[in-house]
Amino acid sequence: MTFKADVLAAAKLKAEELEDWKFVSKRYRYRPTKFCDLLIDPSWNFCGSPAWVTTVPDAGVYIKEVEDILSHLSGLPLRRTATFSRRIRIDDLKNPFSLTVYADDFENREKAVAQVMRDLDNIIEFGQAYLRKQYCLDSKESFYLSVPEETRGIWATHYCIVRGLLGDTDYIKRVLRREIDPEGYQELELIGKVLDYFS
Repeated sequence: MTFKADVLAAAKLKAEELEDWKFVSKRYRYRPTKFCDLLIDPSWNFCGSPAWVTTVPDAGVYIKEVEDILSHLSGLPLRRTATFSRRIRIDDLKNPFSLTVYADDFENREKAVAQVMRDLDNIIEFGQAYLRKQYCLDSKESFYLSVPEETRGIWATHYCIVRGLLGDTDYIKRVLRREIDPEGYQELELIGKVLDYFS
């Protein structure tokens, strides 16, 4: 097996230690309610020769209702990645992870994989704590109210859809009038379609 295959096999086994979490498409996924999935993504990038892996992790949520509306309005296929996410940085963690692990730096491949798994433990611990703190899962409304505001790029569009689902079309109008983050980039044509959808 390759270093990549060994890491992914170990990551899949680790999911068995995590109650309710599954390792799917190289990320950890947990569906606590029917309206969202929680995600912790190591965002691994592998190289075969010499064998190494880089980690650029994040934690976030996948909201199918938001993605369905976005797909309908944009004509783009349904995404399967996080609707909203937060990058996990080295200084977030008590035990920092290694940005890059080189298999050749270790006595054998098993020890290199073990290092990646130790780093992953820290990432998962932080990710779970962040998701518990950020998102309220008591009801769909409380969940949408707990989504952090995003004002730039496609995430601004996602957030406008959330505000629309909450009945707050005034927020969407303020974005279109450039009253919110006027220096930032927003997809105003698409956000205009969001406003029409909820009006």
